[in-house]
Amino acid sequence: MHIWHTLDLDNYRAADTVRAFYEAEFLPLPEGRIRWHSHAVSSAFGLFGHHLGTRLLAAEPGARDDPPGYLLVQHLRTPDMVQDLYAGAASPPYRRHPVSGLYVQNANPVFPAAAFDPRESIDPTFYTERPATAPRMSALIREQGGSGIVVSLHECLGRYAQVRALVAQADVQLPADPRKLREWSLVMVVTGTLLAVERGLVRADEVVLHGSGSYDADDYTPLPADALRPAAQSADLAEVLHKAAGVRDT
Repeated sequence: MHIWHTLDLDNYRAADTVRAFYEAEFLPLPEGRIRWHSHAVSSAFGLFGHHLGTRLLAAEPGARDDPPGYLLVQHLRTPDMVQDLYAGAASPPYRRHPVSGLYVQNANPVFPAAAFDPRESIDPTFYTERPATAPRMSALIREQGGSGIVVSLHECLGRYAQVRALVAQADVQLPADPRKLREWSLVMVVTGTLLAVERGLVRADEVVLHGSGSYDADDYTPLPADALRPAAQSADLAEVLHKAAGVRDT
């Protein structure tokens, strides 16, 4: 059994160059137009892969070089990459609306106008705090163009029917009941892109959305309880790995 450092950026960049290759073949950029790419991100590994792909394509003889902009979409629990892009800007102060009960703000269009909780998590897979990739992505966006936006669960739910109708045109089926959704990245990126356009945060002719995941409760069968092995400490995990690798304790 081989174990490698899964968070090495190059493990992702190589695979995600395919995004740029697919785009060049099936969705070439018309002459004179500006295109951005939006993605719900934790550390933005996928966008770094796309960027590498665009650099490889631009190096081909006779190729055009039209560096794309990037729109980062995050949630309130971990908005670190968006905050880094805007020079470490803190989340704006929220106040509790006396009628709706929502937390609201109108000082910064980059952050949600309304939220159930100013520190809420929409999807637990977006968990990275202070990602090491943030300064690098911020520099890339400042060089090539782009922006960032933070979305709330309230905003995602408010746009859910619209998002569901939009992605259905691409043969992506979201459940009618959002409570069945188990992966929110697609809803986050569509909601964030719509809001960013409406708030004047997008300075591009077109935006390509990267939908990195979406599934609901009807798409899989949960593992039975007797197939699960809880790991409360590192020794518990080591035991499982050693057993899988056929390693005997000495």
